[in-house]
Amino acid sequence: MVSSVLGDESSSSSPNFNYHYDVFFNFGGEDTRSNFISHLHMALRLKEINIFLDDKLNRGDQISVEVDPSQVRKQIGGFGEALAKHEANKLLTNKIQPWKEALTFAAGLSGWDLANCKDEAELIQEIVKRVLSVVNPIQLLHVAKHSVGVNSRLRKIELVSHIGSEGVNMVGMCGIGGIGKTTLAKVLYNKIANQFEGCCFLQDVRREASKHGLVELQKTLLNDILKEDLKVVSRDRRIIIRSRLFKESSYSCSR
Repeated sequence: MVSSVLGDESSSSSPNFNYHYDVFFNFGGEDTRSNFISHLHMALRLKEINIFLDDKLNRGDQISVEVDPSQVRKQIGGFGEALAKHEANKLLTNKIQPWKEALTFAAGLSGWDLANCKDEAELIQEIVKRVLSVVNPIQLLHVAKHSVGVNSRLRKIELVSHIGSEGVNMVGMCGIGGIGKTTLAKVLYNKIANQFEGCCFLQDVRREASKHGLVELQKTLLNDILKEDLKVVSRDRRIIIRSRLFKESSYSCSR
């Protein structure tokens, strides 16, 4: 479902053009196109994700393929027959085994099963979230190279932070100014941020709170973790946001 595609389209009478796509849609069936795919397409477009659909291809001979993943994985049925024909060709002897391995690997890739999904809208949001995490990965924080004494202190923090365990964990770093607390926090953030669905680094909390208020800090924290432009305006809205946070694996760091 997700891939980065760079296509070239050229002819003798026109110049070359490069197109960059964030997502490539590979699907079959008109029912899928008119329902689920169209809804997913719209949800991704709203997030400014550039999508490649096969209806953008120049039309040629129509090809209709019904694929059973088990046939691909076991190389039976139509796939098995095709491979058997290729095996008879001595020129392709060295290519057959890599092809089989590639087919087995492709058929074994895990994904979402629309047939087993009770809520189509929820599945679409889950896919959009996954695509965003790939297309817009977590931005690492700038840290000076060869910072003195960071690695040894980082190992101590990792031992007490219980990263990967269930529940809410909190680690405090105390000390006088200038000893490298912020640098250490940034290094830790960069190292473990990709283990969480959402993360946020709040710097200069005291100054920002006095300048803009705690509500703005809350909005920054929630927006970074949930990757949405949220407004904390009412008690009911806060309850909804809290419920969503319970479902997410998130990490935040403040200084």
